[in-house]
Amino acid sequence: MGGKTHLRSLPVVTVQNTKLADAPVLLFVYFHKAFRAQLVELRRFATDASAAGSFSGELAGELRRKFEFLKLVYKYHSAAEDEVVFLALDERVKNIVSSYSLEHAGTDDLFSSLFHWLHVLEEELGSVSDVLREVILCIGTIQSSICQHMLKEERQVFPLLIEKFSFREQASLVWQFICSVPVMVLKDFLPWMMSYLSHEEKTEVVNCMKDIVPNEDLLQQVISSWLINNIPSTCGASTKIVKCVQYGDVSKNTKNSSRTQESRGCFKWFCRWSEKALFIKNVGHSPIHGLQLYQNAVEKDLRDIQEELCQEKSPRLLLDLDVVMARLNFLADVLVSYCNAFNKFFHPVLEEIASSSTNQFTIDICLGNFKRFLYKSDDAKMWTEGFLLKLQEELDSLVLQVTKQFSVHRTKVFPVISKNCNHEMQRQWLPFGYSDKTSVGSSWKQLFAMLCFFKRNKSSTFFMLPAAGDMYKTPYSSRMLFSGNLRSRHLHMDDPFTMDRKPIDLLFFFHKAMKVDLDYLVSGSARLASDSSFLMEFQQRFHLIKLFYQIHSNAEDEIAFPAPEAKGKLQKITHSFSIDHELETKHFDKVSLILNEMSELNMLVSTMKYERLCLSLQEICRSMHKILSEHFKQEETELWCLFRGCFTIEEQEKIIGCMLGRISGETLKDMIPWLMDSLTSDEQHDAMSLWLQATRGTMFVDWLNEWYNGHIIKEEAREANNIKYEHLLSMSQEPSILSSSIETIHGQHPSYRDAHSSVFGCEHYKRNSKLLAPCCDQLFTCIQCHDDEADHSVERKHIEKMMCMKCLMIQPIGANCSNASCKSSMGSYFCKICKLFDDERSIYHCLYCNLCRVGEGLGIDYFHCMKCNACLSCSLKEHVCRENWLEVDCPICCEYIFTSRTVIKPLPCGHLMHSACFQEYTRSNYTCPVCSKSLGDMKVILCNDCGRKGYRKCTSCGSYNSKLL
Repeated sequence: MGGKTHLRSLPVVTVQNTKLADAPVLLFVYFHKAFRAQLVELRRFATDASAAGSFSGELAGELRRKFEFLKLVYKYHSAAEDEVVFLALDERVKNIVSSYSLEHAGTDDLFSSLFHWLHVLEEELGSVSDVLREVILCIGTIQSSICQHMLKEERQVFPLLIEKFSFREQASLVWQFICSVPVMVLKDFLPWMMSYLSHEEKTEVVNCMKDIVPNEDLLQQVISSWLINNIPSTCGASTKIVKCVQYGDVSKNTKNSSRTQESRGCFKWFCRWSEKALFIKNVGHSPIHGLQLYQNAVEKDLRDIQEELCQEKSPRLLLDLDVVMARLNFLADVLVSYCNAFNKFFHPVLEEIASSSTNQFTIDICLGNFKRFLYKSDDAKMWTEGFLLKLQEELDSLVLQVTKQFSVHRTKVFPVISKNCNHEMQRQWLPFGYSDKTSVGSSWKQLFAMLCFFKRNKSSTFFMLPAAGDMYKTPYSSRMLFSGNLRSRHLHMDDPFTMDRKPIDLLFFFHKAMKVDLDYLVSGSARLASDSSFLMEFQQRFHLIKLFYQIHSNAEDEIAFPAPEAKGKLQKITHSFSIDHELETKHFDKVSLILNEMSELNMLVSTMKYERLCLSLQEICRSMHKILSEHFKQEETELWCLFRGCFTIEEQEKIIGCMLGRISGETLKDMIPWLMDSLTSDEQHDAMSLWLQATRGTMFVDWLNEWYNGHIIKEEAREANNIKYEHLLSMSQEPSILSSSIETIHGQHPSYRDAHSSVFGCEHYKRNSKLLAPCCDQLFTCIQCHDDEADHSVERKHIEKMMCMKCLMIQPIGANCSNASCKSSMGSYFCKICKLFDDERSIYHCLYCNLCRVGEGLGIDYFHCMKCNACLSCSLKEHVCRENWLEVDCPICCEYIFTSRTVIKPLPCGHLMHSACFQEYTRSNYTCPVCSKSLGDMKVILCNDCGRKGYRKCTSCGSYNSKLL
């Protein structure tokens, strides 16, 4: 064992570059591989049956049984991860496993719809083809959801396990994992997994198991037999291996019995008891009758132990007390499971049925005291004759309470249940099988782990789970009684749409809008199967949804998620959500490819291919609905309360402001109506209030008013404009009227940026239009031309008309000429707010400056910082904010910098001036004109006369320097 490679020496730990021989935890990856392969196989089976057009009820039953087995093994896999692997990892790497545990909870309902449709197939209740289609869609959803979860584990969880745990520790975790699965499931699970592995992988698993399984002949034989048997049997059936284990009376061991024999005896006892308990549900005429047998088994074993303690009051019993303590721990866990099931299921129903309130299971206190006594008595050094008397006393009290309560249940409770509840309801309440991860089947994890580690823990190097307190000194103690599972750690927050608003809630308004669109994708993809004319509308809506999702996920990854990561105790808490974004983007890309392929089809000759594409589209849309809905739910469960509680209002506003500062105005024109349509009137008011609060100090309100008012009255304005300028439109048809108009308006002629090449425009802009200045009723190529020629400035907002320089028609401002015979573009860029045209540069309108700026746009090469109230290069994401930085006058020419068209120069002290002013000013000055701080390193200057570097006074020629380097 000591010769194993230590994986922490690897530069980057990944699942791909690590072998099972070096990392036993990779056994889980082999389970993932088998699970995915089985899903692919079953989906292909259903697809082929659908294509063949025939499917019998017998085949549906076989498909159902296979999925029941898959559901069972996946639930035990998830439960074991939560209670063994995740708990161990959480002790060493915080903020990782909680999201994965939440995802386990989110898969509980994945199989329900599938079993419903398989039942319809078995009973032949509907159209086979339609039902098979639903079956295939359900399988696709299961595939996408669970496989994405597994892929995330392989990318984040397993590499951390390999990095943080030694070979021995990993082996211990895997063994505890195996021990948490009931024998009846494990003996089917291992052969099933092996059947999907290659020959080399099987060999690796067999060899690895020899290191994982404790070195006891019987255990090694049992596990090896299951690994070699590659024919999966029906889940729940007994195997020859288990049947061959004969029950031995462990209380009759001699003084010289070995430790191995004692462990074997306990193992034999457990195999018989667990096998009996697992099959109780198949005995009797009703589930309640089976529950009575279950009670009898518990009572009988408690009395057997009680009698052994009474009869054996000699020191010899102390040698066998480890087996007795293990049996008591196991039976206590069984009672905990029974107690939880009763309180959760029986008591609420009894309250509804009975006229008076029914007391809940009343052995909780007694059972809790008994469990604490067992925990405190973990050390074998405490096992004296006096301890035996105390143990007998505690056990007598427990047996008395259990017997009394079981008697009340059999005489008063069960008759009421049998009379008022049907057979199916009773089956759901039984504490057998998987129920909230605590069951007779799964409870033996503690005992089975103890069997192999109990004697070794005190002296060997076997890894034990770190203790969370004095009560958790053994790996087989039931944590459920005192601590609950990982999911209970999450704060159960109220509905985010009913609490006091905080800036971060704007994210979850977005979630609500996105959920509405997920519903649309599911219903729309189903409609396409019968209405191909709907394809264009669906495609347009999908691309809008995809755009909004990408903006949202990118902003979370780059802005929102790094914020909690920056706080020391919250590191790694958002990484799994970033992986989700990456994988979810691939689903959107698949839909895009399918829609493109569908739009290119010739519907007259490709009907069958269209139907196949429709099925694929519907499958992916359903999967996206499930995956994204769970993703949003987990964000709201984990991160929403985190952001609300760990960040001040100012910090939240900064996060939201940074996210909003990356979204262009053109995108927001679509996003705001999309968002508002999914909210109630109160939510709309709250959302806009949060938005305005995060953008206060900017010109966003002005932009919003100008755009939103135009958005609301667009139709009315279009009609009014048509009437108001009807005579101008008619002028294009009457040259004589047009020529008379030319003589009456100054400047109604073309202007050229390059007369030789006949390029319209001026020295400032390349464009095909002129603006009609209302202040002097003259035409100018641009506003700057007007201001340079006139003795006053023109107000942009008052300009309403323009002239096309190709047809010379005066008309309302617009991107294109409204003359039906012309329709020329006025420029590749047009801003209705700024009345700006340009056919040469990349320009964008910043809605927070409410001005046009030179650049590709917000979120591309610039972003708007809400605190600085300035558009900054994306390379300056990390910068020191200066509130209202640009809202000052240039200290040299006194022009208002915020609206200035001239290039700005930031000084080291934080003040600003125009670059041209800076060049002129520094010819004779070296300090800021505002604060008098140095403008640079005064040692690095050039002498005007000799050109050498020196101080203010040149040391070479003696002249004074005035030229900065």
